[in-house]
Amino acid sequence: FKKSEFLMMGYGTQGAISSSLLVKVRTKILTEEGKSRGEVSVAHSDFVRLQGFQGRTVHADGRTLPLPADSKFERKISARQKRAVTSVAFPGVEVGAMLDYQYELRFDTMYYLEPWYFSDELPVLFSEVTFKIPAVVQVKAWSSDPFKVGLKTETRVEDGFSVHRP
Repeated sequence: FKKSEFLMMGYGTQGAISSSLLVKVRTKILTEEGKSRGEVSVAHSDFVRLQGFQGRTVHADGRTLPLPADSKFERKISARQKRAVTSVAFPGVEVGAMLDYQYELRFDTMYYLEPWYFSDELPVLFSEVTFKIPAVVQVKAWSSDPFKVGLKTETRVEDGFSVHRP
């Protein structure tokens, strides 16, 4: 699965100075070839800051291996544009194991948001993004369902704020 929650600047906590996107992912390793997915990369920059990457490998027998502190490394893609990629190597990746991780991206504007791809390189059984925005902001969600899998959308007001789930 791939789940995310977008909190627009001004939602919830008073005086929030940035918007954030909290991403949670769980990937199951099904084949020997799938073990190459044991390294996860997240793009970020000075504008979109990566915070709090946490993860673990969960084996079929219930054992869990947390990410060691030295499993993360960052490399610059562009010094001029201040873009980077942080890669994380999961320990003990084997067939039947699951990679379970989450991270947060923060940015200092309410207008910038990358597209949410429900499924990109790998098929995803369940994918969801929830947008939580101040009620005074008018938004319209746009979605495309090229494979005709049946995307669902929900909009409601929660504690005086708009909540959208495309």
